[in-house]
Amino acid sequence: MLAPRRLLPVLFLEAANLTSGLGNAVIMLDVIMLAVPRLVLQETGSAAVPIVSSRSTRGGRHASR
Repeated sequence: MLAPRRLLPVLFLEAANLTSGLGNAVIMLDVIMLAVPRLVLQETGSAAVPIVSSRSTRGGRHASR
């Protein structure tokens, strides 16, 4: 076990790492919230989110029923 004096820098490093990871997660959430509606608008021409059917044939596989 590390002495308390040597443990403090390691704890600060871990706290900085956690803070950085949380910041990156928030940024990625913002990017996703902007990119998904933009992609839907680009693909469909409408800002409304389309309801995708499980029997959709777009994408190559056809339902065999």
